[in-house]
Amino acid sequence: LELLSDVSVAAEAAVRELRGSLLSNRSACRAHMCRYDEALADGRAALEARPGWARAFSRVGFALFSLRRYDEARRAYEDGLTLCSGNSELERGLAAVLKEMAGTAGASPAAAEAKAAGNRHFAAGEDERALAAYTRAIRLAPHDEA
Repeated sequence: LELLSDVSVAAEAAVRELRGSLLSNRSACRAHMCRYDEALADGRAALEARPGWARAFSRVGFALFSLRRYDEARRAYEDGLTLCSGNSELERGLAAVLKEMAGTAGASPAAAEAKAAGNRHFAAGEDERALAAYTRAIRLAPHDEA
C-alpha cells in the first residue's frame, strides 16, 4: 500500500511539472504575440504548478516588464533570484528592468502607464483607444517650461 502511495505522489509531481512547463511555453508564445496580460496569467500559473522554478519567475518578470509594470517585474526577478541564485536568465531580466527604471526616473508614473496602455491598444489594432491613451499620456507628462 505504501508503494502505491509513493507511485501516486510521484505521478502527481510529474503531472505538475509537465503542466508548469506547458504553461511556461504558452506564456512565452503569448508574450511573443504581444499578449502580455495572458502571458502574465500563464506565467503565474506555471509558477503555481512549479514553485521555485526559475523559468516561471522569468516568464512572470518578462510579462510584467512588457506591461511596463517595472516595480512588479523587479520583484519577480528578485524573488526568483532569491530561490535560484546566480540564474543568468533572471539576472539578465533584472538588469533590463533596472536599466529601464533608471531611464524613466523622474517621469510621471501615470503618464508612463497611459503610454503603456496606448502601446497595448496600438499593438492590438485598437487605434482609437491608442490615440486616446497617448493623448492622456501627453497631458500627464511633465513639460519643459524653458
